[in-house]
Amino acid sequence: MLVAFLIASTMAGAEAPSAATTPPDPRPKEKKDDSRIVCQRETELGSHQVVKECHTVAEWKAIRDESRRSLQGISGNGDLAKPDAGRTIPSG
Repeated sequence: MLVAFLIASTMAGAEAPSAATTPPDPRPKEKKDDSRIVCQRETELGSHQVVKECHTVAEWKAIRDESRRSLQGISGNGDLAKPDAGRTIPSG
């Protein structure tokens, strides 16, 4: 009887660590963070009204990247960033 008890307790102790461990999360961490929703509060131009805008992290990144591309497109050609670029101003 004592032998059966020792065998049972040994087997139960051997199985416990494997049952207690959790498998790793198969999803990459970046994907998990990109689906998180983030809200920002902004005051509209010309108004005192605060507007709350919510998007996922991936959507905020896409909005930010598009804004950067637009600004680089405007300032990249030099015409709008430097109004006198390429023009000769006659003197006198």
